Amino acid sequence: MVLLLVASCAPHRVDANGNKSPIPVTPWEKVLVANAELGIFNNGLAKGVIAANNAGVLDTGTTEAITTEQFHIAAVKNELDNILSQGQAAASSQSDKIKSLTDSITASVNKLITSGNAGIKNKQNAAELVAELQGINDASGGLVSLLKQVGVLK
Repeated sequence: MVLLLVASCAPHRVDANGNKSPIPVTPWEKVLVANAELGIFNNGLAKGVIAANNAGVLDTGTTEAITTEQFHIAAVKNELDNILSQGQAAASSQSDKIKSLTDSITASVNKLITSGNAGIKNKQNAAELVAELQGINDASGGLVSLLKQVGVLK
């Protein structure tokens, strides 16, 4: 027989010194964190493209194609930031726009992934960039899921 004791399953706020707050993270804060993850992965994609291009494993055409989608994702992320920063009630009134924006991110990622290793011939660089693309896709999916949980999206 195995007995597992769980002191707390809810995520908590942590300050710069690693001290946990007794106040759990709210569902809306989780939405904002998921949205921030989009930016983190998109930044990783940008850095990966620059590194691959500088290493000579990414031709100009492929660099341009990836960069175009990466810039598009950044612009969409900026629009999401503007909407979500207004709060949950304001975001709820713009649910159709939010859904359109997250669908646009998914379309950009899928476009690059279906091009085959994001068009990169070096397997290591391709794997790294595909991982960033998958991270963007997962973060977008997580954001949509959380927005459904809080009632912003249906």
